[in-house]
Amino acid sequence: MALPLFVTSNLSKLAEAESIMGMELSNVSVDIKEIQSLDPMAVAMDKAARAYAHVNKPLFVEDTGLFFNALNGFPGAFIKWAYDSIGTDGLCRILDAFDDRTAYVKVAVCFCDESGIKPFIGKTTGTITAKPRGPEGFGWNPIFVPDGSTRTMAELSRDSQTPLPARAEALLKLKEYLSVH
Repeated sequence: MALPLFVTSNLSKLAEAESIMGMELSNVSVDIKEIQSLDPMAVAMDKAARAYAHVNKPLFVEDTGLFFNALNGFPGAFIKWAYDSIGTDGLCRILDAFDDRTAYVKVAVCFCDESGIKPFIGKTTGTITAKPRGPEGFGWNPIFVPDGSTRTMAELSRDSQTPLPARAEALLKLKEYLSVH
């Protein structure tokens, strides 16, 4: 099977996916409307179907959500809009009213070809810092500390080019699927 197209206009995500999967990928930017859902898997599945209808070639998409346990999972897949509206400082301040700063990240990757959609999920648990730490990177990376670390994803990325564990998990599942199909 030929490698699928990665539907993204984010060249940093493309580079990270190539690094994680250990292969050169081609990307395509497709202007499609996203459904509104807290669940990144629902968004990714819909996005994969719409992109495939537009491109008509094997492809994969990715969608990420950052879930605050104190807020029953909000902002989830709405993290991009929350980040664009209030930034990392605002995201940190939202949790100042709560004792619980735990959170988790879910990354949904969906492969789509003529036989349908195959979903893959990755999850990383952690905490949200009181203040952003580290360079910006992927938006909210300066506020998320994965379990087992004392550094934010932005601090980890700066030092070692560490990918988000949830993204790596989902993309490695896709790579394994592609190797046998």
